[in-house]
Order: sequence, then structure tokens, then C-alpha cells
Amino acid sequence: MLIATGCAGDEPDRGFSIDGDDPGRIEEFAAGFQDRHDAPGLAWAVIRNGRLVVADAVGSADLAGTETMRPDHRFRIASVSKLVTGAAAVAGSDAGWLELDSGVTDLLAVPNPSIDERIDDITVGHLLDHRAGWRLSGFPEDPLFRNVEIASDLGVALPPSPDDLTNWAMAQQLDFMPGSEYHYTNIGYVVLGRVLESAADAAYEDLATRWVLDPSGITGASLAGITRDERLPGEVEYQSFPSAMWESVLDGSADVPEPAYGGLNLEGFDASSAWVMSPIDMARLGAALDGNGDYPDIVSPTALSRLVDTPDEWSYSGGMAGSSSFLARLQDGTIVALAANTFGDEDFFEDFVFGFLYAVEGVARWPDRDLFPEFQ
Repeated sequence: MLIATGCAGDEPDRGFSIDGDDPGRIEEFAAGFQDRHDAPGLAWAVIRNGRLVVADAVGSADLAGTETMRPDHRFRIASVSKLVTGAAAVAGSDAGWLELDSGVTDLLAVPNPSIDERIDDITVGHLLDHRAGWRLSGFPEDPLFRNVEIASDLGVALPPSPDDLTNWAMAQQLDFMPGSEYHYTNIGYVVLGRVLESAADAAYEDLATRWVLDPSGITGASLAGITRDERLPGEVEYQSFPSAMWESVLDGSADVPEPAYGGLNLEGFDASSAWVMSPIDMARLGAALDGNGDYPDIVSPTALSRLVDTPDEWSYSGGMAGSSSFLARLQDGTIVALAANTFGDEDFFEDFVFGFLYAVEGVARWPDRDLFPEFQ
């Protein structure tokens, strides 16, 4: 399951407390989280005033417990990937190669036009804002879970490619007039990735690297593979559990012992969900989009306001079989990033986000240092 949230709202009852006012609070939270949820490991990073003041981890990067987790281990960041794609879109608007008010069908060649004429009213900005007109989220409606069905509908091989998924989405009946409602979807960002490719005349990974990752100082990010054999250098091993919701995206079978390896069409959902990076690089991305200039900003203030509702305080989170991620800019300008190599239920994710924020927001004494030279 993929999840995205805005900034934290009312805190739930945490059921635990943390003493102290230094960054040791975060390690105490992480160790407690491991115990509460039987998590293999967590890693986190904190940037203040353009400096990496904290980078740490607990637990194991592998499931056998033989590889100590480090903050520069790489994780699938799930829906935090949308921040990369959204940043590429607004950077393209800054640079003039993308107009956010442009019609999507003016930029994409759609081989199977929708039965819904309102498809022509979808703009690039609607995709960016989750206002395109689809209500395709959650199990089983989300196309993330419908790869076998979509491949069959289109007469294509598994797993369906980003182009396949885009063609399928653009042929569907809309649920509301584009722009009139907000409804979070993953498929909308797959379509947005194809729009960016058309506008920039470049492959998605290449344009994201040029316009977002390189300017942010991120050199360790890559798109994920589907299988265990495609695990990247420095990438963690993911803990995931069988569930009836998963079908193999490789052969369509219902028997997927480890959904993290074979149940997720990460190739197809590239621009929505498939980036792999360390918490340190997640924090770099956040700092490059925080608008305060201590760390070089990669988009204009106008573009940033188009990307996030409140530039002074925002967050992105993601979770799917095997991984969880969270990135936020706090009101005082602190950038925080957290990742785990497992995923759980709603209680798990509330603890992951709100427990982490509780630990961070209680820190009053941050180190006077910069760890970036240690993590080039």
C-alpha cells in the first residue's frame, strides 16, 4: 500500500515517553519503535541551517541481522518519490520547458482515447495536485494492485510499463471534473512522468537527475528494480509479508511470499513510487526545496509555493510492502528524514511518523557540526 500525507495533524496517543533534549531522543525513539513493531532497522538524517547535524541508524540492513544499518544505506522511498517528480515539474515551469496549465492530451499521444470527453480538460497542474479526475486509490481500486488486469486489458506482457499504465489510465472514465476535487492517486503521477518525458524530450530518470537530483547534490539515487536480484549496491533488504492483496507482477500468480520482491510493479510506477535513496539524500532533497537559501534551492519561491501548500512547513510520507519513508520541513526550518526496511498497519505508520516527530521536536540542543563531508 502506498500512502502520502501532508504535515502532521493532531498527535495520537503515543503510549511512550522520551527523556532528554539532545538528539539521543531520536535514537531512543528508534530503538523503542523496533521493539514495538519488530522492525529490522531504521535510519534518519537531520539538516539545520544547511548543515547535516545528525545522521544515524539502528538495527540491521538485512533480514539475517548480519549487516549493521547505516544512515547512508539506500531505501525504496515509496510515495516520497512524488516529491522528486513534482520538483521536476515545477523546475520545468521555472525553466520554461513546461507549462503547468497545458492540457495533458496536447502533450501526450493517447492511442485509446477515453470514453470520457473530460479527459481533454486535464492539465499538467491537475496531475501535480491530484485533481485530474480519477478516484483510483486504495486496495483494490489502485492500479498498483491491478497489473494483471491492466496487462490483460491492453494485451501487453507483465509487468505493464509506465506507457502502458498511462494509456490505460487515459482511457478510463473520470470520476469528477478535472480540477474540481482533490483525490490522491498513484496513477496520476505515472501519467505526470510521461508528460515530463514528452515536454523535456528525455527519459524520466534522466530528466529527474538533471533538474532535481544533481542540483540537490544527490548522487546516490536510482530507480528501483522489482526482484531481489535487482537489489542495488548499498540498498537494504526489505521485510514483507504474504497477503491476499498481492499478485505477482511478473507472472500473475497469487502466491507472492515476499510482496516486496515481485508484488510491486516499481518499473511501471517509476514517477510515483520507485526512487531509492538514503535518508541523507532524502534530507538533501528537502533542504533543496525549503526556500531558505542555507542549502542551495533548486526552484524559485513561486515554483515552491506551487509544489507545497505551506512552504514553511510540509511533509511527504510513503509506505509499501517492505519499506516506509518520511521527509519533512519543520516550522523552524529543520529538515528531517526517516526510513525503515519494513511496513505495517495504521498504528505502525502513525508511530513511524508522529513518534519520530515527537522525538525530533523535543530536541533543544543540536550539535554544532556538519557531517556532509563524511557522506559524499
